[in-house]
Formats: sequence, structure tokens, C-alpha cells
Amino acid sequence: MQNTALKEDIYEVEFEQLKNGNSIEAIDSKKSILNAKLNVEVLIGSCKKNIKEILNLKDGDIIILDKSVDKDLDININNENVASGEIDIVDNKVAIRISKLGK
Repeated sequence: MQNTALKEDIYEVEFEQLKNGNSIEAIDSKKSILNAKLNVEVLIGSCKKNIKEILNLKDGDIIILDKSVDKDLDININNENVASGEIDIVDNKVAIRISKLGK
């Protein structure tokens, strides 16, 4: 297979002139981006189980995870690790206090 472009396969492309960043559209677009919702997850640990072990799970079983209780938990935003922190309680709900931003 050749990676050669034939003259008749090449087209001229024109782009619309860019506007200054002060336009109303740019401001609205920035507001939209800043209001976008991202998925935040806190990973308390993980483990591997074979299919037989998973099929035999029942109410009351305990699954031991790989994370030690004194270690910070991973904070992921859209499946990317962005921070770590420790468990806290706020208004009777589980929360996480950020102890380190970045990987």
C-alpha cells in the first residue's frame, strides 16, 4: 500500500477568521466549560478474586483490600488520579480531606 497523495486528491481548505476572545460567545462558552460536571471517585482499595470466589460471595462475607488503613485514598476525576486524601465526616456524610494534589 502506497502513502502517496495524488494531485487530484488534494483539496484547498479555508477556515473562518478567528474572533477576539472578548466576544459574548467566548464568554458563554467559558461559562459552559466551567459548569461541566466531572465524575469524582475515591478508591478505598482493590483486590483480585477468581470467578469461583466471586460466585461464592454471600451477605456478610468480608473482602480484604490491598490498601492499609493508614494510607491516603486515591482521588480520581474522570478516571485520572489527581490527588490523595484521608476519610473525614461532614454533616454525617463520608467525605475526603485532600492531603496531596497531583500524583
